[in-house]
Amino acid sequence: MEEKEIKELAEKLSDENSDMRMGAAGDLRDAAKKGVDISIAILPLVDLLCDGSYYVRWSVARALGEAATNKKTKELVLKLLIEKLSDENQAMREGAIEALKNALENNADISIAIPALEEVLSGNDMIVGDHAKELLIMATLNEEIREIVLELLVEKLSGKRWSSIVGAAKVLSGAAGRGIDISIAIPALGETLFIDDHTTIRTYVIWALESAAKNGADLSIIVPALGEVLSDSGRDIRNKSAEFLRGVAGDCKSKEELLELLRKIKGSPEAKEVAKGIYETWIRERNEKIELQKQKMRKPEKPDRKKLRKALN
Repeated sequence: MEEKEIKELAEKLSDENSDMRMGAAGDLRDAAKKGVDISIAILPLVDLLCDGSYYVRWSVARALGEAATNKKTKELVLKLLIEKLSDENQAMREGAIEALKNALENNADISIAIPALEEVLSGNDMIVGDHAKELLIMATLNEEIREIVLELLVEKLSGKRWSSIVGAAKVLSGAAGRGIDISIAIPALGETLFIDDHTTIRTYVIWALESAAKNGADLSIIVPALGEVLSDSGRDIRNKSAEFLRGVAGDCKSKEELLELLRKIKGSPEAKEVAKGIYETWIRERNEKIELQKQKMRKPEKPDRKKLRKALN
C-alpha cells in the first residue's frame, strides 16, 4: 500500500459517515499489520478514540493496538496514548486504555505506559480507574512486563498515598486470582497492615492476601502484621486474619511468633481461634509422627509358605 493510499484513508477518518470512518480505521489496521508505515494517520486515529459511534471507537482502538506492534509507528502510538490517559475527556481516557489493551493482546511492549496506568488507577475517576485496573491485571499475565508491574505495585504499597495503596492491592488481588505468584508483594502487604489502621485499606490488603494464600503463598513471614489486625474494628478483617494465622500454624518458624501473639491477645475470641488452629495442627503432626513410629516398629509379615510353594510350582 502506497503513501498516497494511506493519506486517503487518513482523510476518510474525518468523513461525516460513521461507516466510512469505521471502514477507514479497519483498512489502516490491516495496513499496519502488514508492516506499512501509517504514521500520517496515527493522530487522526487517536482523535477518534472518543468518537460518538461505538463501532468507530472499537475499530480505531484495534487499529492503534496493531500500530503499537509496528516498528515504524509503535513509539508514536504509545506516546500519544500515554498523553491521552490524562485527557480531560473521560471517553478519550477510556479509549486510550482500550487501545493499550488491544496493543497488549497483540503482544506489544506497553511497559512504558505502566506508571501512567497506575496514576489513572489511583485517580478520582472510578470508572476509568477500574478499566486501568483490569489492564494492569492483564499486564501481570504477560511474562515480559510482569516484573515491571509487580515492582511498581510494591513501591506504591510502601507509599503514603491512600488511593495508590488501595489500587495496588486491588491489582495484586486480581493478579493472584488469575494464578499469578505475588510472593514478592507479601512483605509490603504485611507492612501495610502493620502501619496503617485504615479499615478500607486493610480490607483490600486482606483480599489480596487471601488470593495469594489460595495460590500457596507463604504468609508465615507476616505473622506480626496479621496479629496486629486481630484487633481491627472490622469483623471480616479480624476473621480473615485469624484464618490466615491458623493456616500458618504448622510452620515451625511461625510457632514462637504465634505463641507470643497469643500472650498479647489472651482471652479474646480471635486468640481462641488462632490457638485452636495451632492445637489442631500440632495434634495432627503428633499423630502423624506416632503413626510413622508404629510403622517402623511393626514386624514384617511372615510369607505364606503354602502360597510361596504354589507360586514356585
